[in-house]
Order: sequence, then structure tokens, then C-alpha cells
Amino acid sequence: PSWIFSPTAFSAWLAQIPGTTKLLYTLLAVLGSALIGIAFSFVATGFDLGHRLPAKLPARDKIIDLAIAYQAYGRAWKSSLMALVASIGVHIGSFYVFYAASEALRSGVKVADFFAIMPIVNTISSLPISVGGTGVREGLFQSLLHTLCGVKEADAVVISLTGFAIILFWGLVGGLIYLFYRPSEHAKIGDMRHDVAELEHEIAESK
Repeated sequence: PSWIFSPTAFSAWLAQIPGTTKLLYTLLAVLGSALIGIAFSFVATGFDLGHRLPAKLPARDKIIDLAIAYQAYGRAWKSSLMALVASIGVHIGSFYVFYAASEALRSGVKVADFFAIMPIVNTISSLPISVGGTGVREGLFQSLLHTLCGVKEADAVVISLTGFAIILFWGLVGGLIYLFYRPSEHAKIGDMRHDVAELEHEIAESK
């Protein structure tokens, strides 16, 4: 697609229809709020403001927990970087699952167009307005694939349900494996809790 190397053309492609324009603005609002929240948490923890915040301030405990988490991530930056890279692969893989469902129905949607739609679908469907995004996800696929890519609305819903069913199935398989998984000696939950407790103690001692 012509927009793939041009953010302006990409925005114009998404905003060519009033309905998709609203979804684009919703996505930008969610991402903007998330970035502001992350930036504030970095400032609050970087300047050690967490414990100085008023006790009645909403999410104060969360900010303090973030301070502990940032310290842990900073100490294990290699593992954190590897986890970040792995998470990108996971997202791309989840996108491809839905694209494969699209291909199975011979929808004719280009992979670049489909991958451009998926962040909007995942971001909005992750908002706490439905159970697991059910219903919202199908509505978004129906709207975006139909208006932007010419897919039949019924086919768009089937694509959404098929992709979700595949992810749900393998999620259940993974859940069963995790249920019976016995972590190695260096990765026990008790050890993780001990590390967190030590960090909390160090922070308290520094006050």
C-alpha cells in the first residue's frame, strides 16, 4: 500500500470514512493517555516522589509499586529487553492468527492493511467495556474490514470469531501446561517474592 512508509498517508487512509476516523481518534486518545501515565510514573519514581505523594491520592500505591518494578527492571535490563523483544513477536503472531483466518475465507485483504487495522482492534477491545473484548472486537472487524478493505460484514465477523477461537484454544493449552509446570530452582515464585520484599526494604531504609 502507498501509505506504508508515510504516516500522513496512513492517517488519511484510516480517516477516509467518518466511522473509522472516530476509531482513529479513540486509538490516539488511549495511546496518548498511556504515554502520559508512563511519563508521569517515570518522573515520580525517578525523583523519588512516590512516598511524598498525599496518602489519599488515587493510585498512590500503584505508583510506589511502579518504583519497585522500575528498579527491578533496571537491575535486570537484559532480561527486560529480551522480554520486550519477545512481546513484539507475540503481538505480530496474534495479528497473523487473525490474518490467517482472513486468508482462509479468501477475503483478499493485504497483509499490510490487515496489520494496520489490528492495533486499533486490539487497543479498543482491551478497554474494560466488555468481557475479553467480546462483541467489541467483532464490531470493530466488521466496521474496519468492511469500510476500508471491502470485506463482507458477515465474513468480517467470522474472521474475528475464528481468530479469537484459535487464540483461546492455544491459551487453554498453555494454561494447562502452566498449571502443571514446576519452575526451576532459580525461578520459583517464593524467590521472586523474596526479591520484591528486599527491594521494598531497601526503599524503606533509604527514606
